Amino acid sequence: MWRRASVSGSPFPTIGRRCVNAPDKDAVPRRLGLHLLVRRGLVVFGGFLIFAGIPVGILTPIPGLPIGLGLVVAGAALVARNSVTGKRQIANLLSAHPRIHRLTPDWLQSLVFGNIPVANDPQSVPETVPQPDKSNAGPQNQKRHDSTLPFILLWSGFAVFALIEFLGAANGMDSALAGHIRQLVRPLGETPLLVITSIGDGTNLVIVAMLCVAGLAAMRVWMTAILTAGAFLLNVAAVFAVKAVISRARPEALYSGVDVYSFPSGHAAHSALILTVLACLVASIFPPRTQRLIGLSAVILIVLIGVTRIALNAHWPSDVVGGWILAAAFASFLVPRFLRIEPSPERRLIAGLVVLLCVVVSAYHGISSLSSQRALYAPALETMESERWRITPAIPTLEAERA
Repeated sequence: MWRRASVSGSPFPTIGRRCVNAPDKDAVPRRLGLHLLVRRGLVVFGGFLIFAGIPVGILTPIPGLPIGLGLVVAGAALVARNSVTGKRQIANLLSAHPRIHRLTPDWLQSLVFGNIPVANDPQSVPETVPQPDKSNAGPQNQKRHDSTLPFILLWSGFAVFALIEFLGAANGMDSALAGHIRQLVRPLGETPLLVITSIGDGTNLVIVAMLCVAGLAAMRVWMTAILTAGAFLLNVAAVFAVKAVISRARPEALYSGVDVYSFPSGHAAHSALILTVLACLVASIFPPRTQRLIGLSAVILIVLIGVTRIALNAHWPSDVVGGWILAAAFASFLVPRFLRIEPSPERRLIAGLVVLLCVVVSAYHGISSLSSQRALYAPALETMESERWRITPAIPTLEAERA
């Protein structure tokens, strides 16, 4: 049985940050079977309820608000009840807000956290409790980040998004939001939009993905390189499969084949995953301050690529968001592996070379493909010009001044 030490100042002694008498992983086999399968299935169902409750509460009239809120609460309770990670996150959240904790009924706390044996005082733990061995502390013995819960929740959210698109429930909201986004980016002009969107093209991203995998192989992190390549391929397969199933039309008929369909955005999904991997590859071997700067730069570029897809009438906003969620699901599985890469001067040199090559390739592709991009997105550019002409203030004339 797992006992969890209480966090100082936490109103939840049952949920701590560390295990004080966790059994030895080698001595006690991992429990597999129907029980574990049911618990993971309940986590999936809980995530589905959470993401289903949000649009129900937002898109439906007043009676749908309590229904959506109830679905969100029920989903959160299922996730927290059947996931240790979910328990920890909710406990930490309520610990940081005592007022919310006081307003939370006891029956709801019992429903979420259950009856877990507690060691309120770490000093009261029996001497026979095995203590962790810190003699071999190193990157291989560091705490492993559990990526199962975010992976499941993000896939559940993507499933709900796909269901909404299949039912056509977001068409009105998509149309209105796309119009506002086009008005915001219209002053930028066509050239910046075309150059930014070309970064998310398949030709450019294939080269960047190959450079990322080659860089990981050069760093001799073989399993991370294999899993990264597999995630890239699965992401492509998932995008094509969902496009074929949902069969949602684009705002403008720009492509042929499976690419004629809109949901999810391949540019958004592939660029988000590949740029996240590239950022993690570089950030994993640099100090925290540099890591934050690299991560922020990657997020800004990912958002800009998604915005250009909407501005150029290639996708609806929900297509872009769906692509981001799909990429985040695969990224949540890969990012913990990058956190365990041990930095070294050789690996820093490899990462710098990979980034330099990616920047050169993307810049060359953006400039060289500008004419073809302009021809491809000509309908959207013409619409943009006509809308800009309509909103341009009239030039005052002599007759107007006399009047």
